[in-house]
Amino acid sequence: MKREILIAIAVATLAQPAMAEKPAWAGNGKPSEAQKEQHRSAMEAKESSENDYEKIKDKSKEKSKKIKDETKAKNDQKKGTEKQKAMKAEQVQKELGKGSETGQESREGRKKWWKFWGAEES
Repeated sequence: MKREILIAIAVATLAQPAMAEKPAWAGNGKPSEAQKEQHRSAMEAKESSENDYEKIKDKSKEKSKKIKDETKAKNDQKKGTEKQKAMKAEQVQKELGKGSETGQESREGRKKWWKFWGAEES
């Protein structure tokens, strides 16, 4: 008996929302063609503004990456030329003791071409 009363209460509680009246705003049907077109144009405008924002964002990222790459390349090039200058300055002229006497004299007095600008005489 208790079981039947509990089942009846549960059914009454669960069935009540199903028996409720529909609200006035619900079930007005499908939207008209004008409403569909208006919605479509609003969504296209929203997408185009989002796409414009993304394009601008991508361009700024590309520009900053390009600038970063250029500065890195310049720094690497400077390091390379400095290394090369240091190596060339340390090199010894190999043909100093070879050839005729006049050739040897001219080579001894000659400046190295890489020490021509801004380097001290040795």
